[in-house]
Order: sequence, then C-alpha cells, then structure tokens
Amino acid sequence: MRTIAAISVATAIAITLPTSAHADATQTGSTPITTPGYEFSLIGEHNLPGTTRYAGTTVGGITGVDYDQASGGFRLLSDDRGDTRFYTGRFTLHGNCPKPVLTGVSRLREADGGRIAGADPQALRYDAATRRVLWADAGERTTRLKTDPAVREATAKGTHVGRFATPDVQKVAVDGQGAQRGLSLSGLALTPDGGQVLTALRGPLAQDGDAIRLTLHDRASGDPLVQFAYRAENGISEILSLDESRFLVLEQAGANSAKLYEIDFALGATNVADLPALAGQSFLPVTKRLVLDLTRLGLKRVDDLEAATWGPTLADGTRTLVFVSDNGLDRRQHTQLIAVKVRLL
Repeated sequence: MRTIAAISVATAIAITLPTSAHADATQTGSTPITTPGYEFSLIGEHNLPGTTRYAGTTVGGITGVDYDQASGGFRLLSDDRGDTRFYTGRFTLHGNCPKPVLTGVSRLREADGGRIAGADPQALRYDAATRRVLWADAGERTTRLKTDPAVREATAKGTHVGRFATPDVQKVAVDGQGAQRGLSLSGLALTPDGGQVLTALRGPLAQDGDAIRLTLHDRASGDPLVQFAYRAENGISEILSLDESRFLVLEQAGANSAKLYEIDFALGATNVADLPALAGQSFLPVTKRLVLDLTRLGLKRVDDLEAATWGPTLADGTRTLVFVSDNGLDRRQHTQLIAVKVRLL
C-alpha cells in the first residue's frame, strides 16, 4: 500500500557493557523468583545514556523491541514523532549483561516518502516467516488531528505494505467515544505459529469504564477475530506470546511499578467484540495472574518499561526476556535494558 523513505546504515556502534560492577551496568546472582510455571532470575542491566547518537539520530524514546532468534538480529522502535523510525542490530548476552550492537536505522514513511500523519509508534514485532515488520500505531486524538489506531505492516526496511482492520469500536469517534489519547494501542504479540496477532490498548476506551480491550487478529487478512476484556491495576505497556492461547502482559505506571501477568484465553472469557460499550455491562474478563514483580529482581530502580521481547536462548536451553525503558527522548534520562532468565517449569 505504501512505501518508506530510504534506510540509513552507518558504521555499527557497539553499546558495550562492562563485565564488572559499574555505574551503568549491573550483574547479579540474585535469588530466583519462583511462581507456578516459572522461575525468573536477573541476568543484568544496562543504562544507555540519553545522549547516545547513531546515524544522525538520538537513540531513545524506545517503545518497541523485538529479537529474531534465527538471525540474532533485533529491532528497537522509537516513538520520536518527528522522525518515526526503528533501529536494527544484533543482540547477545555477554558478560551477563545485554549487549546490543546497532547496525542501521529505518524511517517509517508514506509511499511518497512523506511522514505518516499522526503516527504514534508504540510496539513492534518482526514476522520471520514473511520478513515483514508489524508495528502498532496508537494514532492521534486532538482538536486539530484525529487518526485511528492501527496495526501497520511494513517490509523489513520499513516500506509500508498494509494495515490491519481497526475494530469500529476503537476508532476515534466525533462523539468522544473510542480510543483515548495516551490510552490507545500499546501492545503487540505474534503467536508462535504465525497465524494470529494480539493487540492491547494501554487503557480503556472512553466508553469502557475500567476494562481494557485485547483484540486477536488473523495474521493473513488482518481482520479482527475475537475481542476480550482485561482488568488492569495499571496501564498495559506490552504483551508477549507464550503459545496460541497464553500471553504475558506487562503492566506499569512509571518507575518501580512494572509487573508481569499471565493470561490464558483457554480458561474462558466473554467475546466483547459486539459490545459498543463495556461500562455497566456484564461480561467475563480474561483470567490473569501475577508471575513477576520486576521490582523484586534486585535492581536499585526499574524505569518506565515500555518494550519487551523474548531474547536469546541460553546455552542450557533456558529462555530470556529483555525489557527496555522509554526515556521520553530526554537526554538527561537513560534508556534501561534489563535481561531476565526465564525457566519454564
């Protein structure tokens, strides 16, 4: 449907992490945190300075991250609305700390090379099967500009090729209903079989009271399949797929509040797709349970985590999770990367 401006690739920049205790890196042999089905332990953290530059850009405002196990490559999405872009690079766990190496930057643009009006990039996933990038655009809702939230599809270099259908109830309506500014699309997950895509709003629609909608889309057509309600203690920052019915939901409301929950659609929930408003309605929300409070990992501070991905598989076969904070493109604020070892029990 649309194309993107050219990708800029410059000399790779290594974001090196020390292998010993340091002001901007932490390693720990923290006591594992065990909950039914999981064992979590901190691998390490890295604080990337807010002044970090790459290919003429300031690296920051990260709202999406995704790692490709097959290639070892990763993508970091920046919500710089004046220059919507994602970075590419390679990612390994070296010296017990996250070690990203940036190798390129791609701009997200219209077919004619122009900016996507009102675009607010909030999440990103790479579909290795199709070599396409899926990204969540939260849209815009101001008196001057109103654009609907949507999942957008692009080539690996960012060229826009499609857009998922936005459920009517989530569109920005003239009567004030629909997606609210700051509470629109925030989470994006691709199921392991590549057949479905789950999206999450950060907060409730204007007409939904305290319930947040999760929408499952068909990957091939982009059409919505089913919609469930989720009750959150805080806003949803990101979602990750465990299998075709189970997902991890990252909730947070600023620093030192990040918690990870498991949801399972197989346990039953009401399909609320046909309900124009959830406030005052009777429905069964998805079942959730807390599996990790990130403030218990032993870090001095857990920042405003907005992005998460499954990371590299370790030598012993265990999985890892990588969380990334959004520094709001404030040069005085660092971007925090946290790597966690996950043993599925």
